[in-house]
Amino acid sequence: MKRLLPIFLSFVALLSSSLALSAEPAKAAQPMAVLISADWCMNCKIIKPKLEEAYKGFEGKINFASLDVTNDKTFFKSKQQAFALGVPQLLAGSVSTGWVALFDRQGKQVGRLMQDMSVEDMQKALKALVAK
Repeated sequence: MKRLLPIFLSFVALLSSSLALSAEPAKAAQPMAVLISADWCMNCKIIKPKLEEAYKGFEGKINFASLDVTNDKTFFKSKQQAFALGVPQLLAGSVSTGWVALFDRQGKQVGRLMQDMSVEDMQKALKALVAK
């Protein structure tokens, strides 16, 4: 048993370092817009139709993703997706819903789209994101 302890500790250290690497912001060929939503969220019901309109014309220029935190099952799946996207910080701690995080090509969060914005203001923010 004592011989297994160093092997186990090495495995834990290796696992921790690989998780830390995957938690870094991802550099991407395209900027990214990530919606945080839930079925029960009133702000989501307001922002989603606006986003459908605002996103038109940006397909292929921006990577659009959605993280669903409706319940434990979707939250767990979204946490995995957030890690894969390189943005685990979006689902760390207390999570607010009904907004979109905007990330530049270097993986840095550079803005937000909120439910109280007009479609035109959202499109301006997306144009600025693509230009970075």
